Parts: sequence; C-alpha cells; structure tokens
Amino acid sequence: MRDDPNPTLDAARAWAAAGASIVPVATDGSKRPAGQWKHWQTQRADTAQIDAWLTGGWLHGWLCNEPLPREGVVVMQAERGGHTHNLHGEDCLYDPIETGLHIGTLTVPEGREALLTHQEHGALLIGAGTYRVGGQREYAGEWRRVAD
Repeated sequence: MRDDPNPTLDAARAWAAAGASIVPVATDGSKRPAGQWKHWQTQRADTAQIDAWLTGGWLHGWLCNEPLPREGVVVMQAERGGHTHNLHGEDCLYDPIETGLHIGTLTVPEGREALLTHQEHGALLIGAGTYRVGGQREYAGEWRRVAD
C-alpha cells in the first residue's frame, strides 16, 4: 500500500480495473505511446505493470484503450438527421478522448479489420494500424466544428 497519494496512478488503476487497456504516454507531449507498446494491443497491463511504469518514471500520463463493443461505438453523432458515424471491429481498441478536432484513436491489430459506417456514404474498411480519428470544421462567418 502506498503512503503518497498519486491521482495519475489511481486513475490508471481504476480504468484498468474497469476493463480498459492502459498504455504509458510519451513525455514529449505528443500523446503517442511510450516505448515498446505493440504487445499491449493484445495484452492488458496489470496493476504491477502500471505501478512499475510509475516507479520507473514512465507513467507521466497514460492512454486508455477500450475494446470496441460488438455493436460498435458512435464516433460522431449527427447534429440533425441520421448521419451518425460508427466504428465496428473485433479485437480493435478505441481511445475516445476528445481534444479539439481529435475525436479519438483507433488501434486495429495485425490480422484484423475495422469498419467505419455511415448511413449515407456506406462503409470504409480499415486495415491494421493506429489511426487518429478526427472531426472537421467549416467556416460560415465563424469557424465551427462540423457535426456531419
């Protein structure tokens, strides 16, 4: 048991206990994973590993990857009408953290595929890799985020 409170570690442990995959983030401010991370696409860090990252100076922040549920996840909700974008993919991970136009990060393991669906435009097949999912903005007298 630790004597010193550490909200970063406590939050990472809580997310891990809830089923999220925790990966340490780089210290250069890029929000990319730190060090070797590919094996964390298929294996989850346990409490001992998360603690080791903290004591080893790795856990300055962390990425939280969640498995895509079988029914998929909404990545962009339509402002009006039925133009919602959904992600589907078995064994794929999605980090839904939103910052500006960055909606989230999708990780598709080797040998797997994800599908981005849209009622009007059809579907887009996504191969193995890590992808930044982003929104768009438009100018109509002022800049605003496009809701579809």
